[in-house]
Amino acid sequence: MCKTIVDRWVREMEISQGRSKNTISSYVSDLNRFKDYILEKKNNDNFDDVIGKIDYMDVEDYKFYMIEDLGFQKSTVNRNINSLKSFFGYTKRYTGKNPCEELKTMNNVSTKKKDLITKEQVLKLLEATEKRESRQIYFDYISKRNKFIISLLATSGLRAEELLTIKKEKIIDFGEYARVTIDIHEGKTKLNKNIIICGITYNYYKEYLEEYRKKFNYNDDSYLILSGTGKKVNKKDTNKMLKKYAERIGMEENLSNHCFRMFANHQLIGLGANDVIRNKIMGWSDNSVASNNYWDDNSTQADEAKIKYISKILE
Repeated sequence: MCKTIVDRWVREMEISQGRSKNTISSYVSDLNRFKDYILEKKNNDNFDDVIGKIDYMDVEDYKFYMIEDLGFQKSTVNRNINSLKSFFGYTKRYTGKNPCEELKTMNNVSTKKKDLITKEQVLKLLEATEKRESRQIYFDYISKRNKFIISLLATSGLRAEELLTIKKEKIIDFGEYARVTIDIHEGKTKLNKNIIICGITYNYYKEYLEEYRKKFNYNDDSYLILSGTGKKVNKKDTNKMLKKYAERIGMEENLSNHCFRMFANHQLIGLGANDVIRNKIMGWSDNSVASNNYWDDNSTQADEAKIKYISKILE
């Protein structure tokens, strides 16, 4: 039984159109990337509810998002556009409209890439956490905490609100790396996903925990990220912190939590991570055949596949 309109589209491709499993897997992966983007844009968690509200401006914005923010090559952008055209061509029979009808694939177009934060800038931000301001209280704790936050945002693809909901009981420490489970009821996309803390970020994590234990009771049900007075930290707090460090190193970009999510994705593309691994690291939903048959996300094999790329982001 097809529970969602995406399921019905997949069945249409399988039975009526006779498309290959590889083609279907590719189309579904492309659609899931768009779904993650549009749900965040529309501030909604139900894709079926959103489909009929998507217009041409939304899909055009997504086209430029792929070019400017994700840094996709023209061939990848065109493939994603064709995937959307297939999906919305199918859903038109239910919604009465196809927002992609006038959406053009790319030809010989020269597009200026939007500025992204660079690895050099991220490393400078990490260094900036070590500089004490006059009369700054709780410096050792705040410094280690902020360095860990910046490094984890830059290497995990976590949204700030997801990072700030982590409780220590959700962390499994394997000695050389740690695995964090983001609760299915607390994250933006309501997905149960695993985040890997490894490489230099794992070192920062251990240094932060050392300062944490000096200040607070180490209870498993406590939040991982706390203020200097032991209160839960919110998204505005981290944005304010990032802007302070950005000013300190002379960054002109309007730095925010989300910039690190874009940075992580861009770095993974550059490191050659395939779509399945990148989707799993970034926490994007992916119900493709390739994803479902890849590996158990709670396995050591899955951890090692992610570590291979994550550990290199800030090398």
